[in-house]
Amino acid sequence: MRTIDFKKITEETVQEANTYVPLMDKVAFVEYAAERCFDRLHVSMKDDVLDLPMAPMYKENTQLKSRYLMGALLVLYLRQEYEPVEGDMWLMAADDYDRWAGGHLFNQLERMKATAPALRDKIFELLADYRDLEKRLSMEIRSLLQVMNDPVVRILGTMQAQTTPAAFQKGKEELEKLTAELEKVKAQKDAESKIDR
Repeated sequence: MRTIDFKKITEETVQEANTYVPLMDKVAFVEYAAERCFDRLHVSMKDDVLDLPMAPMYKENTQLKSRYLMGALLVLYLRQEYEPVEGDMWLMAADDYDRWAGGHLFNQLERMKATAPALRDKIFELLADYRDLEKRLSMEIRSLLQVMNDPVVRILGTMQAQTTPAAFQKGKEELEKLTAELEKVKAQKDAESKIDR
C-alpha cells in the first residue's frame, strides 16, 4: 500500500474560514454537482427469444459525490485550493481527496473544538452549514434519480428506442419470416387434409 501525505488544517485556517455559504451559492453548487453524480446502467430484456434494449437506469456514484463535497468544504468553507480535474471546476482528483479525507478532516475540526476553545462556536457553525449543503446535495440526487428511473419515462424511452427505422426493418423481417412459416404450416395442413379425404 502506498503512503499518502495527509493534509492537516491549522487554527489559522479555521479562523479565516467561512461559517456560512449564501443560499444561492449552495443552490448553484448542488445543481451543478448533483447531475454529475450518476452512473448510467445499460439494461436489456434478454432471454432465449427476446433481446430488446431498454431505456437505461441510473444509480448514485458515491465516490463522485464524496469528491464534490470535499471540494466544496475546502473551497466554500475552509478557503483552500486544489487542482480540479477532467475540466470540471468542482471535481477533486481522487488522490487529492485521499490526502484530505485520510487526514480525517472532520475529526481534526471536532478535536479543535476542545484544543482551541475560542474556535469552538465557529467550528459548530461551519459544520452545521456544511451539513446543510451535504443534505441538499443528497436530496437533489435522490430527486433526480426518482425522475430518471421513473417506470413510465423508462417505458416510453424503451418504446421510442424500439421505433427506429432499423427496429422497424428488423420487425418487418421477423414478421415476413413468421408469415412464411405460417403459410408453410397452412399448406402442410391443407395437404394432410386432402390425403385424409
